[in-house]
Amino acid sequence: MANLAVNVGDHVKKGQALFSIVNDQLGIAASSASQSLTQSKQSLESARAAKKQAQYDMDHNRAGGSATTNILENKLQSAETALEASQQNVTVSQAKYQSALSDVAKSSVVAPMDGTVNAVNVKTVMT
Repeated sequence: MANLAVNVGDHVKKGQALFSIVNDQLGIAASSASQSLTQSKQSLESARAAKKQAQYDMDHNRAGGSATTNILENKLQSAETALEASQQNVTVSQAKYQSALSDVAKSSVVAPMDGTVNAVNVKTVMT
């Protein structure tokens, strides 16, 4: 526990901060999720560029025969699949990041109602 914001006898309002819980793992998880989201977004941009290049190659394949056309079609299809996977990865990473931020926000304990603090009893449990 850290940042005890009240003492016995203090009057508090509903939603007022009482204390914060120190949990380094929450911060580490949020930082890791943020890095993962950044990497996912970078991968998405790379996938977009690869698809754009594959589309360009397809559109400008004037001299290529059917074998070249097939190769370029496969390249474009692979780029589209990679782009879809990257978009899904960004969605998952964003959800994990929001969840980690939510967990960090839960480390603050607030008063559930207006009233007077009668006791401050907090027990540390090691897991």
